[in-house]
Amino acid sequence: MHSNDEFQYDPKTDTVRVSRRDLGRLLLQFRTELEHNATGDDPWRHMHDYDAAFERLADAADSGDRPGDEPDMRMRCKRTGAYQWPDHAPYQDRTGMPAQPVRITGGYGTHYVVVQFQTGRTLCGLNFTREEVRKTTGTPECAVCVRELDLMAAIPQPSETPAT
Repeated sequence: MHSNDEFQYDPKTDTVRVSRRDLGRLLLQFRTELEHNATGDDPWRHMHDYDAAFERLADAADSGDRPGDEPDMRMRCKRTGAYQWPDHAPYQDRTGMPAQPVRITGGYGTHYVVVQFQTGRTLCGLNFTREEVRKTTGTPECAVCVRELDLMAAIPQPSETPAT
């Protein structure tokens, strides 16, 4: 029987501690396997299925980067046939409007929204009604909204990707 200390398991929080390097390598291998084994009938859905958990793991691996380091985009979804991105705004917004920080009333904090009064949805996927939105300033509290805006900027649209 192994001790909990050997595996850095914390029963109070039900967490396991692993090195950033090990986590990063596992995520890279997972994404590689996913891309090589994807079929057009069953793509991995960005921010759905298990992907939200894998994006949080990539967030954890990126969190140790030094200031000024770029996140390792290899650990993220890409705009290839292996990944299905949401078909609703703001992910495929055609207006080119920048994301704006807003406060969602009711204790839901601040989030990014593109075309804020037309979508009813934050970048992290939180649904809202027109009456719940208040404009705010600064960076949103929601780490997922911040990540999604960064992904939208860093991962080219299919129309921007040269044909191979």
